Amino acid sequence: MNTILLWIFLGAVLFDLLIGEPPSKIHPVVWMGKIVATLEKHKPENYQKLWGAIIVITTAAPFVIAGFLIQTNNPFDITGIIGILASIYLLKSTFSIKMLLGEAKKMEQL
Repeated sequence: MNTILLWIFLGAVLFDLLIGEPPSKIHPVVWMGKIVATLEKHKPENYQKLWGAIIVITTAAPFVIAGFLIQTNNPFDITGIIGILASIYLLKSTFSIKMLLGEAKKMEQL
């Protein structure tokens, strides 16, 4: 396994366990939800499958592009430690160990 990828993975897990979920103002999943909610308001009566595909593409595209720019040589030169930290942050947003453990403990107490 690539050493940098291992550091990114470990950093994302550590971030999650120590800090948990970031505030909603800077949480990528919250941003995605806002994009979906906005697009849902404009849903046409017809072509719902096409509209669903547009929602998926529109929601995922900014994050796919950000990940691509972080991992490649690009005009913004997002490399080195900044690229690793951005990757850690984006990867962390895909799971929530701390929150799930907290919710499991609440269920256990019922």
